[in-house]
Amino acid sequence: MKTFTYAIGDIHGRLDILQCAIDLIELHRYENDAEAVVVFLGDYIDRGRDSRKVCNLLMAGPKTENTKWITIQGNHEVMCLEAHHGGKSEMDFWLKYGGDDTYHSFNGRVPLNYLKWMASMPKYYHDGKRLFVHAGYKNGVPFEFQPEAVLQWIRYPDECEIECDKGYVVHGHTPIFTGPLILNSRCDLDVGGYKTGKVCVAVFDNDIEGKPVEILEY
Repeated sequence: MKTFTYAIGDIHGRLDILQCAIDLIELHRYENDAEAVVVFLGDYIDRGRDSRKVCNLLMAGPKTENTKWITIQGNHEVMCLEAHHGGKSEMDFWLKYGGDDTYHSFNGRVPLNYLKWMASMPKYYHDGKRLFVHAGYKNGVPFEFQPEAVLQWIRYPDECEIECDKGYVVHGHTPIFTGPLILNSRCDLDVGGYKTGKVCVAVFDNDIEGKPVEILEY
């Protein structure tokens, strides 16, 4: 059976975007009689009013056979964790940059089981051909020397190509409202959906290196 890897950019508390993306994936997988690895690229919370519902759906996992979900940790999950384990300054910073919507979604502080789930998320996923991270990869630096902060916070100049020893880089983090941005060495799948309602899923053929073979949009 053929296997596709699907990647979804920043959700930011938009349950409608998340559900639409999952539906697009399930239809594509069914039409191609394929197994699916679905990589969510982080930033599931903040800026949208459905952060708790988004977390609930992702924590429950896939409902279909031959499907695996991987939830990469984004910088907004990091901000949420720091806000709940730090002091007033960390909480104020999180609330200022979208955390207020998450705070209200949970009717106050985020419960411990959600925080444990966020803390347990991997910082990256490597499928042997591509590196999936939240924000990106520092150009030309070997993977073992990449700080976690780079994987979760770096931003690129427009149209910037990079060199990564782990292969093609798939990321979100930097909204490209006209996107997605598909380059030779990387792609940015954050299309600013929290603001526009746009849905974007990149499809990668596990037998082919490099760029997505298809983009599913709504």
